[in-house]
Amino acid sequence: MSLTAPPNNAVPFAQSGLKNTIPTTTGSDEVASMSAGFPPKTMTPLNAGGVPPAGRDMNGILNQLSSHQVWLNAGMIYKYDSTLATAIGGYKIGAIIQTDDGLSAYVCVDDDNMNNPNSVVTGWLPWAGQALLNAGKLAMYDVDDIYQTTKVFADGAAVAAYFGGGTWVTYGGGTHPSFAGTSDGVTLVGNTVSGSHTHTITIDEVPAHNHANGIYKHLVAKADDALASSEVWSTEISVNALNNLALDNEIQVAGFSDKPDSLTEIKEVGGGQPMPIRPRTTTYFAWLRTA
Repeated sequence: MSLTAPPNNAVPFAQSGLKNTIPTTTGSDEVASMSAGFPPKTMTPLNAGGVPPAGRDMNGILNQLSSHQVWLNAGMIYKYDSTLATAIGGYKIGAIIQTDDGLSAYVCVDDDNMNNPNSVVTGWLPWAGQALLNAGKLAMYDVDDIYQTTKVFADGAAVAAYFGGGTWVTYGGGTHPSFAGTSDGVTLVGNTVSGSHTHTITIDEVPAHNHANGIYKHLVAKADDALASSEVWSTEISVNALNNLALDNEIQVAGFSDKPDSLTEIKEVGGGQPMPIRPRTTTYFAWLRTA
């Protein structure tokens, strides 16, 4: 016999009719309950003291059952219910539960599972929706793998929520990546921070050079009577210029002339401050999966 799909139903039976709410149990011998159904008295002939089943009970039962049929017709599945879980001794293997936000579904993989998959996923595996997508993302990163991103996460818990699992910690803050191995006589091993953002050049690191055209400084007192004689002008000239200059000659400096008072060789210049060695970079975030 072929199976024919029944028409979908959008209205529970007796939705607007008179009906009773059917209790789980009842002490009455005339009222229906979920545990006993219709009591024996409603099945006893009237001439033997029986009573007919209550129409409101019938409507109530059919309404409750058909409400589930309408729910399923609409493509819905059920969410975790702690009361139900307690009543049935926990969810069984194969049960499928929707999360509270309606965006994910989990399948039960442990019998008698009391865990709520909205908060404790032990005993559940992603079945559909966002949880399944997250599981696929998480499967791409094993423990000790690094997730690099431009996304901003508040902390490791936020990363775990994004992936649907795992334990994550920040990684490599303020450093540049390099590869383990040996190059130019330097050996780097994994997860080792090396180098510095700045470096102060030493004498041995300065390229070999000479001062054949070294710089000398000469000081000349100002000759202008309008200025205090203690004020001094200075300029710098090369050794080659000095070789062609008789020290007893007058030297023209900024419009004034006088004989040089002294000649001082300039041997050292510069402040010796560390220079930055950071390359131009684009910053992003890295998270290390630890569990």
